[in-house]
Amino acid sequence: MKYRQGFTLMEVMVSAAVLGIIMFYLTDMLVQQSRTYAVVDDVHEAQQSLRAIADLLEREARSTGMLVREGGAACGIDNDVNGSDILFLTDFDALDPTDVTEAGLGLDVQAGFNPGALNTLTLLGRALEPDPADVMYDNSTPLNGTADSDFFWPGAGIGGGIIVTDKSNPDRGARCGVITQVAPAGASNLSVGVDWGVSIGGVPYAPNNNLAAIIPGMAAPSLIAIPAHAYLIDRSVAGRPRLWRDGVVLADDVEDLQIAYFHDANGNDTFDPGEWSGDTAATPYAANALDNSELRALRFNLVVRTAEQDPDVFQNPNLAFGVVQPIENSNVLAGPADGFRRRIYTRTIRPRNIGLRGAAAASSL
Repeated sequence: MKYRQGFTLMEVMVSAAVLGIIMFYLTDMLVQQSRTYAVVDDVHEAQQSLRAIADLLEREARSTGMLVREGGAACGIDNDVNGSDILFLTDFDALDPTDVTEAGLGLDVQAGFNPGALNTLTLLGRALEPDPADVMYDNSTPLNGTADSDFFWPGAGIGGGIIVTDKSNPDRGARCGVITQVAPAGASNLSVGVDWGVSIGGVPYAPNNNLAAIIPGMAAPSLIAIPAHAYLIDRSVAGRPRLWRDGVVLADDVEDLQIAYFHDANGNDTFDPGEWSGDTAATPYAANALDNSELRALRFNLVVRTAEQDPDVFQNPNLAFGVVQPIENSNVLAGPADGFRRRIYTRTIRPRNIGLRGAAAASSL
């Protein structure tokens, strides 16, 4: 009689149990590896975005003030109510340096400047400018492809930035806002709509950044407009903060931008107590109260986060570990722990084009 060999029921059950255990741990290992990869990939993407943003911001902070009056070399809105600051740096690409022999580019403000939240400024063009060095752009139709200041044209939504200062009295400070509309006001000038409150998603930052009041006896103001890049955090999309530059999204998931300003008011080449603003150790920055010809350094802080929460935290909120870090004088962003990974970048920049002209050069402007 020939015997048939095979597995007993017990052997099959034991084998299936062992295989099940192996598959369980193998599946768990693959899931953990997938989650780890997702976290590492998110962190890498966040760090790459941070590096690119910081490089651009650093480069423009170093070159701000080139060929323009020092009083309008930089401007900002220090807003600890909405959490993030807004920074305006001059836009060299919009300027026309042809035959310029002095650092004084810009356009005279002919009319329209007032302390309201919205302004329509009339800027003098090439035909009427009394000082050829003030001319910074031509008056051709925006977006026509020519090398003029098309940055002024906002299209749909937020446009570029603008800084207004008094070229004869830089101690009056500066005022900055974003362009909302551009229209020819005649053959020799331009009508530019400006939102000084910088409304994002219908929510204004509501700054107190008027130019300082004219002191009795002070010479009549000679306001000048300077094109600028505007950096700000947009929180109009719930749960997805974004960094804007001139109305264009530079990167998603940028939670905070904070700026500190260092002015050498007494000219001793050191920063004494009270000579910086916008950080935790000083009063909030007020653009209307500071003479930018005394500006010597800018410190910017950026906070970025991963696009997604850690999958483990997303599945189990009790594992939350990340907390928004308050930086400079902003403390309203702190909230409960979540699963986002964050990176903070801090850099102090000394602008190349501010503080080197001396009293004689300043008076010649």
